[in-house]
Amino acid sequence: MVTDPATMEPEEDGFKPRPIRDDSEMDITPMIDIVFLLLIYFLVCSSQQMQSVLLPPAIYGTAVSDVKSLTFMVEYNPGALPTVSQMDGSRKNTFSSTPELQTSSIIQSVTEAKRKGVMDVLLKIDKDLKQKDLEEIRRAVSEVEGVKLYMAVDDSKKKED
Repeated sequence: MVTDPATMEPEEDGFKPRPIRDDSEMDITPMIDIVFLLLIYFLVCSSQQMQSVLLPPAIYGTAVSDVKSLTFMVEYNPGALPTVSQMDGSRKNTFSSTPELQTSSIIQSVTEAKRKGVMDVLLKIDKDLKQKDLEEIRRAVSEVEGVKLYMAVDDSKKKED
């Protein structure tokens, strides 16, 4: 039961007595503190070296062979059009740097590969490229009907410090 401070009379020395609090509600602040302390304890204690886990093979995804597919290397050029090169065995055929000639060269290469029975196109993309830089290349590959486009990020290049 809480007494109303407005109805309380001041004492002779000027101090008012404290109102009596009703302690029927439970304060859960200490319980929250203990839960966080336990959480920190378990996080610190569980930071041991994790064992490697053998993962099962993917059910829906399959690997794409770069030997049995038409492979393009797409390299990042700061402030310019990405460099597109066709990989033909160990040979690297670099396409023109103008957008129109690059697009027509990609369409021509994909069409020629389709005539030879190659239906998979693999883009090996430099890790610094943005999606907007790849839009024209993807559109050029999708101009040829019936081919499947696969993309892989090539992060083997190390940045120089």
